[in-house]
Amino acid sequence: MQKYYPAIVSLARITIYDVAPTILPGFDATLIEFAMKQFGRQGVKIKTSHHVTSVSQTTLEVKEEGTVPYGMLVWSTGLSPNPLIESISELKHDPKTQSLEVDDQLRTYWADGRINPDVFCIGDASALASGKLPATAEVAWQEAGYIAKVLNAAAKDGSQTGLLWRSAYYSSALSLKNKVSLVIYWLLNSTFGRDIERF
Repeated sequence: MQKYYPAIVSLARITIYDVAPTILPGFDATLIEFAMKQFGRQGVKIKTSHHVTSVSQTTLEVKEEGTVPYGMLVWSTGLSPNPLIESISELKHDPKTQSLEVDDQLRTYWADGRINPDVFCIGDASALASGKLPATAEVAWQEAGYIAKVLNAAAKDGSQTGLLWRSAYYSSALSLKNKVSLVIYWLLNSTFGRDIERF
């Protein structure tokens, strides 16, 4: 603001209201303290343990303060569980967040506690059973990169398995006509895709 609006910078006030007892929950205490000091140096007020109960076009209603006027409001709120995630009863949910619990490899758990090796979950929809990760876009991005590597490796293994299966199927075809037909059929499928009939 100082750079673009120096004439009005002294009129601006930035206040962060957070319902939590501290900002940046899930991060190390030294990082939280550093962030608080940085905000303080820049004149940003941090009000933790404050509950915004409603918002109008010009005011906030804060449980601890009453009516608070504002000029511009930036609202960033909560991690309410996604209705789709909430509706999945077959998988284990974190009791606090209702996100799906995952192991260190981001695999989900069945409701009875067994690991489900075929269903992965990342980002806000997941809760690490062995500890809490910060709910940030960077963490979700890293989780997505990890899952991409896992799925690409599985696809590579799957294509090798498919090649092995086709080799066995090809060698079991008795006549030359059947072998040629199989190769042509596979080439057509890989080029144009399979024909799917709709009724």
